[in-house]
Amino acid sequence: MLLAFVLLSNLSGDYPLKGALMIGFGLFISCIGINPMDSVPRFTFGTDQFMLGIEFLPIAMGFFGIRRS
Repeated sequence: MLLAFVLLSNLSGDYPLKGALMIGFGLFISCIGINPMDSVPRFTFGTDQFMLGIEFLPIAMGFFGIRRS
């Protein structure tokens, strides 16, 4: 995991803050849903739609739309 963080920070190149924010936002998105160890909901904000987490395809489409605009 540490090696992945180092790799991502190196991929950001001249913008280390942008890379750190990308890592932090990715970790936040990956924590949404039910904890598999003890079945406690994390970052669901009281909505049932977030109980299963967020699928990859809507996130990828959203980031593609943000990048293109």
